[in-house]
Amino acid sequence: MAQILIRKRKHFAEDAKPAQWSDLKWGGRPLRGDVVEVRENGYWRIEALGTGTHGWDREAFALIQITNLSLQQVAMYQGSYSNATEGVPATKQFKNRYRLPNWDVDIPWIKNMVTVGDPPVTVEEWYYIRSNIHAIVTPADKVAL
Repeated sequence: MAQILIRKRKHFAEDAKPAQWSDLKWGGRPLRGDVVEVRENGYWRIEALGTGTHGWDREAFALIQITNLSLQQVAMYQGSYSNATEGVPATKQFKNRYRLPNWDVDIPWIKNMVTVGDPPVTVEEWYYIRSNIHAIVTPADKVAL
């Protein structure tokens, strides 16, 4: 199983391009609904538990738990690729950029009771559980790094 972190807070430069930004930097800014990171199930948990796992800023990001796909099957939503061709070295590197277009209205966020730690502690964790993410994620424009 895998977990996907998506951006939900508006980027400060989402609407107006700062004068000092290049077109590449402007094109690479994160937007709401962008897939930020993909990790193995259980990577992100409640921060305060101190179990050695990672937390996330619930004001800025949302977590989606994928129940029937492995990390390798959703790894395509992060990483990068180049414009290299056979016999020609790369001159540009691009990052994969995927988005959940209507994440704020189409995703039914659910309260889950999670038990972690030793001794066991049960806490509330809000995230979305989905069996297949491929149907709701769309590729965004290429962004040069």
